Amino acid sequence: MIKNFLKNIGIRKYYYMVIVTLLYPSISSAQSASNKPLFKNPIEAESFEALIKDLFDAIIQIGYVFVVMALLFAGFKFVVAQGNPEELSKAKKIFLYTVIGAVILLGAQAISEVVCNTAAQFNSTIQC
Repeated sequence: MIKNFLKNIGIRKYYYMVIVTLLYPSISSAQSASNKPLFKNPIEAESFEALIKDLFDAIIQIGYVFVVMALLFAGFKFVVAQGNPEELSKAKKIFLYTVIGAVILLGAQAISEVVCNTAAQFNSTIQC
């Protein structure tokens, strides 16, 4: 009987119903009787501008991790190539594109700082 029920509504719908049923009490009781939130806001930004800046900084930091990983991969490809011209050209392309990506990442960060500092000169409420 349960198998027929699951086949009729689909397994995904069943899991969705279970998750909603389990989460509904925590969603509905998110505030206490004194209207003080039970959960601390995980976003530290006090304004939309600060939120965008925090998100951009996080993306830049993740980009740096990818650059380091790509450089390690390019070095690995150089070692594995063992003088094979075709493999060396692939490794050189990976290294070149990684360096180009790193320059773009640094340029984006520099441009964002310049724009933020310029905007802060005109509006004292903006903090960089």
